Amino acid sequence: MSWHVFPSKKPARSVASRSVFGFRKKRSSFAAEGASGFPFGMAALWLTAGSVAAYTLLFSTLHEIDGVRVTGVRDIGDERLESEVREFLSQKLLLAFPGDNYFLFSGDRLEQDLKEKFPKLSSVRVEKRFPHEIDISVAERDRIFLWCSGGGCFLVDEKGCTGDARFAEQEMNHPFLVRFTDESAVPMTAGDCSVPSDLPDIILRLERGLREESGLALRLPAFTPSRISREIRFRTEEGWEIWMNADIPPEKTLAALRAVLETEIPPEGRVKLRYIDLRTENKAFYAFIVEETPLADSGASEGTDASSEEKKEEKR
Repeated sequence: MSWHVFPSKKPARSVASRSVFGFRKKRSSFAAEGASGFPFGMAALWLTAGSVAAYTLLFSTLHEIDGVRVTGVRDIGDERLESEVREFLSQKLLLAFPGDNYFLFSGDRLEQDLKEKFPKLSSVRVEKRFPHEIDISVAERDRIFLWCSGGGCFLVDEKGCTGDARFAEQEMNHPFLVRFTDESAVPMTAGDCSVPSDLPDIILRLERGLREESGLALRLPAFTPSRISREIRFRTEEGWEIWMNADIPPEKTLAALRAVLETEIPPEGRVKLRYIDLRTENKAFYAFIVEETPLADSGASEGTDASSEEKKEEKR
């Protein structure tokens, strides 16, 4: 009788089962790792830290500008300028962010704001000083020059470019205003750079010389027949005019005027003076108003009106 021993199948099933279970376990572990491969916990931590840092940088009073130092102010006054700076800093950025935040503060925007609100300022420079201060250095013009033409007036800078004059015409600027009228009435717009850049300075120098050196009382504004003529005219309180040429140095023009007034036309002789023409270098022309005596007309019931004519003389 022979015996055959057959190997048990249970261990095999057990091995297979373990193999199958192990495979499934491995797949489950892989799937779990794929699902949680991004470190959400770490990201949440960093997001929280970033939010706190952003809030601290943008909204905390730790970075609030609380020191303003202004230099170079002359006629405007430190308090007035600092008040405008404080008002600028109190404004909200994008309706949410504080305008006095050190990191959000824009020096360029403040420079533009001050130049617009204070037209007497010729230059503004703003610098931030960490962590809470800003330094503002300014320079002031001697006078504020306005060019008027076509029913409107515009601020003119040192480059001959026009700007909005609404702040220039405020009462506090009246002592410094100099208006110049273009009688051709050619319309102008803000940003127009067609005004000769040297003209404002020449007009201001002539006006100052007429007042201080010649002692003449002027009836402002000065005016010109045309923007391109380079001709400048002043009218005195006595009613007569002075015609000048911007291409002749102001010092020469003023010297010629003094010579004429001192040697040719004394104060008592200016009553009927119409104008002095200094548009030609080294020459002066002047004219008087001469009233004609009405002539009797036997055939008319009324006499003729008095008329006037020019009498021109020349000084070489």
